Amino acid sequence: MKNRELTPSEYKEKVTSWLRTARQRGATHMIIAFDRTKQTPFPVYVGNDMNIQQKIKSFNDNNFVRAVEVYNLKMDIDRQVLQGRSWNV
Repeated sequence: MKNRELTPSEYKEKVTSWLRTARQRGATHMIIAFDRTKQTPFPVYVGNDMNIQQKIKSFNDNNFVRAVEVYNLKMDIDRQVLQGRSWNV
């Protein structure tokens, strides 16, 4: 059974939930990666001990997963969610 595409409001709700989890985990950034085989997005929490640029590159060097959004948790979250596709490294 193929996954149903999320509506824009459902997607924003999911992203906001992931961002709350990212903050609770002490992440500095959150990458939303897209799994091309499953056709689904998923969060990747990036902490102080990781280089955000290298993490993005590791996804974009992969044929099956791409980084599609980047949220910077030091910036205003609501503004980033409203941007559409956030890319705040």
